[in-house]
Amino acid sequence: MTRTALEIRPFTRADAPRLLDLMHGLAVFEGYDHEFRVTVDDLIQHGLGPMPRFGAFVADDGRGRLLGGAVHYVIPWTY
Repeated sequence: MTRTALEIRPFTRADAPRLLDLMHGLAVFEGYDHEFRVTVDDLIQHGLGPMPRFGAFVADDGRGRLLGGAVHYVIPWTY
């Protein structure tokens, strides 16, 4: 069996189209794809702009294919 190197890393501009595909796939699975309005430009502007509103990590197979992604953001919280 051949093993593939897997790299977990922050997403880049080049990853945005595939990350969007993964996000849309989750929306379909969870049943809210009819409300899904995120675009590649949204990911770039709000995730990679000068004041990012979210971050994302991607799982890269070492050959430029994204196998998964995780979006993270801060939720203001007072306890």
